[in-house]
Amino acid sequence: MEMTLNDILSEDEKGILVLPDFQREFVWKAADQKSLIAAFLVQIPINSMLLLEGNRDDFAEKRMCWRTNQNTESAKTDVRRYLLDGQQRLSTLKNAFSDLFRDEGDWMDQLKSLESRLNLRWFLDFTPDEEDVFGLRTLRFPEGDRAINKLEPSVIESRLKSFSLYKKNANEWYAPGAPKDDFFRQTAAQKLLPLYQLYRDEKHVTTDILTEIAMERMNEIRAGWENMPADFKEEMLGILCEIDSAAEKWKTQTPQMDMVWMKCSNKLAITWSSSMQSYLTEVLNQELTFIKLEKDEINRAIVIFENLNNSGTALSTYDLVVARAAKCGEYPSLTERVMKMMEENAGSEDKDGKFSLEKIGILDPNSHRMTATFQKWYLDLLALCIEMPEMKEIKKENIREVENEISVLFKRGSILNLGSKAIHEKSELVIRSLLRAVTFLNQRCGLLRIDQLSYKLMVLPIAYLMRDENILQDKKKLDRMEYWYWVSIFSGRYITNQNRRCAEDTAWLYQYVERQSDFNPFADDAHDVLARKKYSDFATLLHPEAVNPVVSNGLFAYVLSKHPHDFYRDKTIELRAERIANNEEIFVEASGKTLNVPLKLELHHIIPLGTSKTMKNVTSDLRKDKQNLLNSPLNLTYISSLANKFIGAQSPQVYLDNLYAGSITDHFIPERPKDFKVEADQKKFLEDRYHLILQDLQQHLQELCQ
Repeated sequence: MEMTLNDILSEDEKGILVLPDFQREFVWKAADQKSLIAAFLVQIPINSMLLLEGNRDDFAEKRMCWRTNQNTESAKTDVRRYLLDGQQRLSTLKNAFSDLFRDEGDWMDQLKSLESRLNLRWFLDFTPDEEDVFGLRTLRFPEGDRAINKLEPSVIESRLKSFSLYKKNANEWYAPGAPKDDFFRQTAAQKLLPLYQLYRDEKHVTTDILTEIAMERMNEIRAGWENMPADFKEEMLGILCEIDSAAEKWKTQTPQMDMVWMKCSNKLAITWSSSMQSYLTEVLNQELTFIKLEKDEINRAIVIFENLNNSGTALSTYDLVVARAAKCGEYPSLTERVMKMMEENAGSEDKDGKFSLEKIGILDPNSHRMTATFQKWYLDLLALCIEMPEMKEIKKENIREVENEISVLFKRGSILNLGSKAIHEKSELVIRSLLRAVTFLNQRCGLLRIDQLSYKLMVLPIAYLMRDENILQDKKKLDRMEYWYWVSIFSGRYITNQNRRCAEDTAWLYQYVERQSDFNPFADDAHDVLARKKYSDFATLLHPEAVNPVVSNGLFAYVLSKHPHDFYRDKTIELRAERIANNEEIFVEASGKTLNVPLKLELHHIIPLGTSKTMKNVTSDLRKDKQNLLNSPLNLTYISSLANKFIGAQSPQVYLDNLYAGSITDHFIPERPKDFKVEADQKKFLEDRYHLILQDLQQHLQELCQ
């Protein structure tokens, strides 16, 4: 589909072409805008953009260039074309080639609603130079190889000038509403053409300014004729003689010849300005390419966007849901509501303190926006809570039917069809449930950050249960959820077909936990815990290059979930994942002083890598060696950064012998061999630790499901 810029601006004025209100900002800097405007002026093709056909009720909307809705409600038609990709480009072109302050009203009030980076008025500088790209030096419009559309954009970039609009410069000649005489005088004197006058120029302002610039140039030539270079005079007289042969005698400077000069000047100025005007009209009529999606194709929009645009701000399902939710005028912005809900509810309801949303990975620390992982959880659980508020009774005979129903809800098309009011009504329940689920994983399962949850869909069966606000006080239910979690992690339950497994487990776990079913649907998988070949058995764990990160992270988290004592000399320090999430500090004695030190965890090699170090191997190289036995997850455990520094280069014989007995037990450290440098002894040490962890895990699972 092709549309000219004139067509685009016309549909924008009519309220047909709009932006779905993603609460996004216009982010292009002036330099980015200048590059695009220059490329457009020399008619360089612009990459395809993405439109979605629809109607007024599909999304909340706003006009291009404005932060708030500007008159789209007054549109005479319900037809809409939502611009899904191309906001930065089309907003730049709209601001450059049309007057945003054309409508009557206080422009300074309007400026408050304008995207802040679009407070620029763009001008084309016609001042002649050696290149004379516009032909103003002799008023011969460039054609052929010298045509403007043959130029590199960088040539035009240097001839683009912008003025910023602020309240403090409200009286400047370029400000909206400035006196017309002053405006024309300044543009002619500085040879500046206001590009924003090009669209809908009913009063022919552009033509008048171009003609004035051309006449001003002819006056400059006449006034400085005596000092002009001989070759320029000869060239100029040749041009004038093409209009009137009598111009050859103009150098006599007689009154009659002044009339000839005036006649030729007028003709030359009008011809040049007319040619320039025609070219600029051609610029506004060049076609831009769009990919057009019909209303029922919205679920394809994100995939197409990603293929079109590998940089910039990505389009997401969450963006579209936010825009849809904004149609419900009963509530403020969905993003603002969700952020407020998270900040109010972050952390456990049965513990003091709240976890840091950034620390645990729910919010991006730089943008302070939801991470993509948490956005996906929010949308999937939202669809589930809206479309399946009550779970059916689950039996072996109907599990596939229910699984299929849930799987459909997780698909993008289902999520994008959620009603705007329902989105708002269920959002608080969804956010609370997700935060309870994260709290559970943090406090009971040793999860430090949500990005360490390799099978990220596993949060949904938990969060669906966490809709019950009293569940955190129900030990039996929490025990059964934890049982399912460890079984799933260490048995490889989620190795394949994670989407369908998540849908199945959402149903089965609800039946097992909420309805207290006597049937344990996960019992068969429990036999594979830390025993599944090529996944979690001992033989696999001995080969770091073969270990799935799910199992490694699971082992580290399981040990941490037991609240082990640290390896630091102060035996009172307990390591808990929630202490990290809460940004807790610990008190240590140093040089006779008590210091507050942030509690940070680091993975520690129980048998130090230096044990195997040779002259050709340094520790940093060994750490990257996936073939090295000592990089097995069985040789790693979380300790505080303080303890890691305290241990330093001590041999395992020394530092392990000096550890608090509770630390040895808590971290499942077996009896030490006489010589840690012998590989067979290292392997035996790791095997013993594996069996200690396995024995504890099996006993723990038995207790959880009783």
